[in-house]
Amino acid sequence: MTIALSFGEAIKNARKNKGLSQKRLAYLIDIDYTYLSKLENNRVDYPPREEIIRALAQNLDLNEEELIFLAGRIPRQDCELLKQHYQAMSVLFRRIRENPSLTEEILFFLAGRIPQGYTKLLKQHYQNMPALFYQLRENPTFTEQILKRMEQIE
Repeated sequence: MTIALSFGEAIKNARKNKGLSQKRLAYLIDIDYTYLSKLENNRVDYPPREEIIRALAQNLDLNEEELIFLAGRIPRQDCELLKQHYQAMSVLFRRIRENPSLTEEILFFLAGRIPQGYTKLLKQHYQNMPALFYQLRENPTFTEQILKRMEQIE
């Protein structure tokens, strides 16, 4: 996905690049085209349901999880992860807010250690969040490793 300023711009640009009209895309994902117009123009009061975001991503060849984060939502599977690690996650999110390049530092740190294989914050770091949450799901002690590493950096 190319860097977009907003969720609406991302889906509008992708739709136009695919040569789809709003009516056609709305038909494909089973929503009203006026709602799609509101989404594209950032005129909705709340982000769409995850199922709608995933359908948009699939029909527009966008990364589903990145689009979910860009919309300001958290994928359902990651909500449980946040609940399980709520204390450490609050510290992690606060540190990311204080140091925006931290997600890149964490992923850089992980590259040598792991084999390949909140709304405003999520929107700002939407491209890095899927990788971060994947690592959190795969490695239960990951949050503690990150916090120890952050103490070493400071």
